[in-house]
Amino acid sequence: MKKVGFLALAGGIGYIIALFLPELPGLMGTVTFTGTVAAMAGAAVGIPISEKKSTRLYFGVAVLCVVVFILGLALYRGVAQGEPGAGAALLAYLSAALMFFPIGLLVEVTSIRIWGD
Repeated sequence: MKKVGFLALAGGIGYIIALFLPELPGLMGTVTFTGTVAAMAGAAVGIPISEKKSTRLYFGVAVLCVVVFILGLALYRGVAQGEPGAGAALLAYLSAALMFFPIGLLVEVTSIRIWGD
């Protein structure tokens, strides 16, 4: 049951962080929703990873998550500073998913690692 609670925690953290993103006129509601769902999906993927006992795996996942988050944030900021349009909206959703999936993954893996099963 803790795993489901950590999944909800990841969604809540994703929602709060999504509120601090730069404004995209007309898209903030859906971008926030996309970020929240992506964080929860990352947490769901983190459940089987957290059952492994390899420190190398945890370190590799953490490094990969940080890299993907930075790339997603750079893509989102590029969209936020550019011209609006259908292509930009798709990139905004994609970059939000890229940013928040690793957040959810790290929240889930770290929470289960610290507080146990």
